Amino acid sequence: MNRGTCKHFNGTWHNQKCLAGVCYADVTPDSEDRMGIAFRIPCKTIEGDEYDQLNDGQKANYDRRGKCDKYEEPSGDEISAHRKRIEEAMQRHMKTLPLIAKVKKEQEGCDWQGIVACPVCNGKLHLSHAAYNSHVWGRCETKNCLSWME
Repeated sequence: MNRGTCKHFNGTWHNQKCLAGVCYADVTPDSEDRMGIAFRIPCKTIEGDEYDQLNDGQKANYDRRGKCDKYEEPSGDEISAHRKRIEEAMQRHMKTLPLIAKVKKEQEGCDWQGIVACPVCNGKLHLSHAAYNSHVWGRCETKNCLSWME
């Protein structure tokens, strides 16, 4: 959450609607054409030097971007609270790094699933390791604790 981005924006990759319930396709010109759509959605504003740095194609897309009655800039307090939540989540995930490294070393070349003590809350942390790329996925049973996938 930042200035210049609507506080209802939740990303268009996995979401068809924003947090205010507006369908992105309904407020974005030529929404079926994915090329340049990031500049045509009305959820972000670009001004001054940032606009000047766009190439001609990006400017053309931005200049015909859609309009949305629900666009709302986040307040300073909302931005601060969002950043605090992100920082807290990062601190929780930093505690998993030694565990992830251990699993990758011990399970190298193997598919594996297991349950270990969560390094954040000491609850049950479900893990899986993929042999083909050595990625570790995890999810703690404690609500709002840990959940990630590489």
